Amino acid sequence: MNKIITIAIVIYGALLIAFVGVTGGEVLSDVVSGHIRQRLEMAEMSSRDGREENPLFTSALLPDYYRQREFRPAWSTGNSLSPRVELFLEIIQNAGCEGLRPQDYRLDRIETVMNAHRETLVRMDPLDYAALADLDILLTDAFFQYASHLVDGRVDHQTIYPGWAIYRNSSDLAANLRNALDSGEIEKTLADLSPSYPGYARLMDELVRYQGVAARGGWPVIPAGPKLGEGSHDRRVITLRKRLIASGDLSLTEEGEKSVYDHALEEAVRKFQKRHGLTVDGRVGKSTFVCAGCPVIPEGVIFLLILPISRFRLLRVSRSSCP
Repeated sequence: MNKIITIAIVIYGALLIAFVGVTGGEVLSDVVSGHIRQRLEMAEMSSRDGREENPLFTSALLPDYYRQREFRPAWSTGNSLSPRVELFLEIIQNAGCEGLRPQDYRLDRIETVMNAHRETLVRMDPLDYAALADLDILLTDAFFQYASHLVDGRVDHQTIYPGWAIYRNSSDLAANLRNALDSGEIEKTLADLSPSYPGYARLMDELVRYQGVAARGGWPVIPAGPKLGEGSHDRRVITLRKRLIASGDLSLTEEGEKSVYDHALEEAVRKFQKRHGLTVDGRVGKSTFVCAGCPVIPEGVIFLLILPISRFRLLRVSRSSCP
């Protein structure tokens, strides 16, 4: 994959150098910077007038970031797009692994502009400098939004807990972006913004595990019926075994087709009940049925993980005080 990306970037650079059509001593970044300035000035005017319905960016950090760099593009170097573009796009595409949503970072809009740019290069048409300016702004805005979600979480805790006194974490995201682009270590720069204590790491491991379960179609739903316990003979026991194997509570070595509720299955149920804060009795009654039936979807178990992950990011308790 990385080899393909590298080859693509080299091709982009070669085509850009040959066909950008800039004159004199100008390079791509010089031309695009003028369009960036114009876009930001237009956005500022539209914002003041309340006319901007589909803003190009949402981060309040972005205008000052470009002013400080005299509106030079952040994601192109000389006559070509930076290799960092593809690296960052891959991070956004995999945002779900962090409990985040790619659509929150305008991924569709970025990919639309990128695809149009690629087609322009293939056809050897004149470059659309305004579109390249938009692409630069979209990427910068996506970085700031993604980074802020790693620092403070995506969930609006002020809305969920209106009585909380919430203090935002201090982090110089503009400096983070500069460091990421200068070093080329975008993934590491963003990873360093996440909490580093063990409790958070365990939640992230569970998120990845449950996302894997969801990708495989979720787990089987146990039909409602009478309470199950050791010694029960019931076809639902087969489904119960598959359900507990899917969640890692029952070993794969246990026979998955036995319809008899044996001691090994009882121990697996106890393990499941303990993990979920249920009464640990080794029997499957109403509360255990309900808990085992919670679906592995964004609105189900996965959401129940994303909420504390976001809270951990916001609170930033010290490593020594967190289990």
